[in-house]
Amino acid sequence: MVRKEFLGLIPHRAAMGAGTIILPIYLLEIGGKPVDVGFVLFMGSMGTLLGIILWGNFSARGLKYKPLMIIGITAYSLLLFLIYSTTSIPLISLIYFVGNFFVASVVPALTKVVFEISPREEWDIEQGKLNAIAGWSWAGGVVASLIFSIFWPSGRILLIFSLVNFVALPVHLITFRAPSKAPRKRKRRIRRVRKPILERIRFAPLVMFFLPSVTPPKNEKLYPFFASVFIVFFVSGLAIPQVVVYAHYQYAERMWPYLVYTFMTLSSTLWYMRVSKKLSKETSGYLFYYGAMMRILGISIFAFSPAIKLILGPVAILGAILMGVSWAYISISNLSYVGRVSRDEERARALSFYNFINGLAVSIGNFAGGFLVNFLGFAHTFLLAVILLTAGAMFMKRIEGWGEPENDNGKESTKSLNLEEHRG
Repeated sequence: MVRKEFLGLIPHRAAMGAGTIILPIYLLEIGGKPVDVGFVLFMGSMGTLLGIILWGNFSARGLKYKPLMIIGITAYSLLLFLIYSTTSIPLISLIYFVGNFFVASVVPALTKVVFEISPREEWDIEQGKLNAIAGWSWAGGVVASLIFSIFWPSGRILLIFSLVNFVALPVHLITFRAPSKAPRKRKRRIRRVRKPILERIRFAPLVMFFLPSVTPPKNEKLYPFFASVFIVFFVSGLAIPQVVVYAHYQYAERMWPYLVYTFMTLSSTLWYMRVSKKLSKETSGYLFYYGAMMRILGISIFAFSPAIKLILGPVAILGAILMGVSWAYISISNLSYVGRVSRDEERARALSFYNFINGLAVSIGNFAGGFLVNFLGFAHTFLLAVILLTAGAMFMKRIEGWGEPENDNGKESTKSLNLEEHRG
């Protein structure tokens, strides 16, 4: 059952999910090129990354949940409305940067709400529920945008979801009531997570519980891993937005780009739980390579299908499904590796730095993807993405130690993350 405090999250995350697919198509409909799509997404990603770091610091210093949510929700409705109101791409890029900077205040708020409404021993369960709601709401927004695309152009859909998102504000104000006093401490200990960082209920995507940090952990064994993560997520930022742009150019029907992105999103969301059940110390590396292989195959479909004259519609959907499923494999195996290989005292920092590298790589990939398509075309850009992703997977081969790290006394660590100590 959904807690009433989480109800306002549903329209907000649905609007955000829809916005990720509507914006690129809107830019193309007003005369933008792939390079414009890449640059606008880069500006938005950088605004989000900087905003999460700043608002996370404010949250850590005592800024309450409600102000953070009010700022973020209001900013996103205003962002969508302002984009709908203009056809100037330079102005849209500025709006998207500034808007996402303020929208990012929601991320630390989502983490903080769990600690304000739940006893400590229930934090794991409540975070899992919150993450599942966020993931499915996001996917629901993407599906809704697909349906709306049959009837309306992208500009009208932007305006609709601006209003949908604004509904979240009164819902939050009505349903959320911070406790008047701290929850009563119970005698039993906080329930530990058997698999460090990653209990199975938390695998619906899209909520970040460790805020990005530019400070790397001191464990040098993780550096090759972070380099590989940068390559993999750079390719994701490079290829995924341009796949949507590619579908727009290839198909006359307005709904096709939405359809491709919908299959990508739904397959990713559905596979998170499925992949989590396969996760163990022995299978982490296998899952990563399996995910990388699926992503390489998915991008290859978009690179080679025009040349070999395949029926593009069904093939595009197959490529989108493979890319979506690969996201679950890669994300879960990467987080599992960080959670188990990093030392107990540096685990929170390692996860925060992982999120920073992830966000930075996607941002730069967005920027590079637009320019590469502009100069090389879609096929050669996707082929380059395949080569880089293959290199990233091979680089990951250099990384050993999928098991637990050893402590100074030579014994294997079996401790998992204490959420109270590392709550962001």
